[in-house]
Amino acid sequence: ELAAALSHQLAADAPGAVRVGVSFRARDGAYCRTFTYQSTAGLACRVGEQWSLPMLAQTTPTTAAGSTYRQASSMPAAILDAVDARINGPALDAAAEKAAAAQDWRAAR
Repeated sequence: ELAAALSHQLAADAPGAVRVGVSFRARDGAYCRTFTYQSTAGLACRVGEQWSLPMLAQTTPTTAAGSTYRQASSMPAAILDAVDARINGPALDAAAEKAAAAQDWRAAR
């Protein structure tokens, strides 16, 4: 489920079980994406034909007062630090993200 979402879901799409966040090119040229899934946040980077998960962190869900609706908190600092350590240039905009997905997230060398 996670691999399928990372491969096919765009950040602007309505989230399913997986919520995809920012997509970007890493310093090594690979595509990377942040995500949340259940009570986990993470950073995934494309390595060959698969997604590698160099960073995972537990999220703390918050519940609005008087509500049973639970909303994931913001991305954990450890994930944001991992993005900062890897990102090369700006995050992908919607058009660049769509183009990367069309290439199956294979980095042009």
